[in-house]
Amino acid sequence: METNKRLGKTQLFWFYVQAQIGIGILSLPYSLYKEAQTDGWISLLISAILVQIAIFVLWLLHKRFPNDHLFSICEKILGVFAGKVLTLIYIAYFIYTAALVLKNFTQLIVIWILTKTPEPVFMALIIITCLPLLLSTLDQKARMFVLTAPLILLIPIVMIGGFFHNADFLNLLPIGVTEPKGLMKGTLAASFAINGYIVMSLIFPYVKATAAEKIKVVSLAHWVVTFIYLIVVVACYTSFSAGELKLLPEPFLYLIKSFSFPIVERIDLIFLCLWSVIVITTYGIYVYCGVIGTMTLFRSQRYHLYIVLAFLITFLVNLMPDSMYQVRQMITRTDEFGTIMNAAIPLLMLLIAIVFKRRSKV
Repeated sequence: METNKRLGKTQLFWFYVQAQIGIGILSLPYSLYKEAQTDGWISLLISAILVQIAIFVLWLLHKRFPNDHLFSICEKILGVFAGKVLTLIYIAYFIYTAALVLKNFTQLIVIWILTKTPEPVFMALIIITCLPLLLSTLDQKARMFVLTAPLILLIPIVMIGGFFHNADFLNLLPIGVTEPKGLMKGTLAASFAINGYIVMSLIFPYVKATAAEKIKVVSLAHWVVTFIYLIVVVACYTSFSAGELKLLPEPFLYLIKSFSFPIVERIDLIFLCLWSVIVITTYGIYVYCGVIGTMTLFRSQRYHLYIVLAFLITFLVNLMPDSMYQVRQMITRTDEFGTIMNAAIPLLMLLIAIVFKRRSKV
């Protein structure tokens, strides 16, 4: 695998967006309403602010080690043994998250489109489709993400143009009545849909830009993603009553399903087909991160071998018979663990680097 390719700022922008937006957007309104009721959109904004702080922490780490990615930084700050242990934990986290993305989307396809087709068939198709992406170079991956960007931009356009004219904004009331505990649970519920920012710690060294330009681009991308999520949440909140939101695990799809053109029905099925491209790129990004960690852990350059092994692991993990409820419980536990891996550990490493004055010599 080539690692000397340099990414542009536009590619960095869309790399971040693709890492953030995936399968989580479909159930985000339901998850937020379940925990924070009508103040779910406030929990989303709180989560976005906390993520911005976490991005700043990752950027400060990058400034101290401009030529190193996350896994190399772990060893340079914590030492070889502790760094390798932490790298192993990160590898497990990335691969497990990729497996959850794959499982969640395949279950959705089976429920919404092809109810009689076994889930392993869809898993195999997604993995096969993702293979050329992961076997490409880093700059080729980034160009692919830029190419698929219009699919993401369809969301705010469709939401604003197709649904807000019939919205009942009284459904957003009352505002500010949820207890702080409920808001924090809502903030945690939003983390699965917004936790891709840790990927930037692996991409920063390959971007041709100054440190100041990198933080500006990533921050802009983060708030673009937050804006898209906010539009989806508000659209669902204003289109469904409180009783309906409690019963619809994918309100975004039901909202799209309610909209049709004179010659086109089931817009939701068309959307799922298009959105599968975004899910595949998100899945591929997490697999890529796990593979880079494995290469760092074993000091190996056998990229293609580790890609195949990662695909095999995510496929075998998803063969376990899990219901939709069990998968949602797994996502909840991943949210809690992801908060530690994505925010707490980088902050701890930054503090250690500052106290012990550790930084790259180059």
